[in-house]
Amino acid sequence: MNKYLFRGVLKNKNIDLKLKTFYDEIFLRKGIDPAMFMMALEYKTSMVDDILVKVDRATMAYSLEGREPLLDHRIVEFCARLNRKFHYKNNISKSILKEIGYEYIPKHLIDRPKRGFAIPTDVWLKKDLKHLVMEFANERFLTQQNIFDVKTCVKFIENYYCGFDRNPERIWFFLMFQMWYKKWML
Repeated sequence: MNKYLFRGVLKNKNIDLKLKTFYDEIFLRKGIDPAMFMMALEYKTSMVDDILVKVDRATMAYSLEGREPLLDHRIVEFCARLNRKFHYKNNISKSILKEIGYEYIPKHLIDRPKRGFAIPTDVWLKKDLKHLVMEFANERFLTQQNIFDVKTCVKFIENYYCGFDRNPERIWFFLMFQMWYKKWML
């Protein structure tokens, strides 16, 4: 989560401090290259909880079996032991993999820009999920929760739905946090 998304919205400043401490702690670990640590963190978090879930759902929707051969545990373990210079060469990521790929796949296919798995967050928030956002952004719930500054929070929700704020990411993270909070903290 981007630690700056909720700047000014959090009522409890200790929460922002804890986020800052978490991010700073990553880079203070002795003996671990920050880039390699971030890759390990990626394997444990967004790969499992985001990317692979989306690949699995997309392939299952069309009765396909998806395979991720580069995630074989032996390959991942081997790559984790490689020196950083094999991961990045001349500021190009996955350089060793690309060099191997050039022998089998046309260069223009390997070097093209990445394309992600975009979801229609804005459409969902403005239509199907709007009632949930409103449920979790009402003043009574926010006051009882005592995490967010109520006026600021209500204002950023209003700005989004009035079209002044065109970035649905902050609303999406707010909604996900609120749903998590309701399920696990109440």
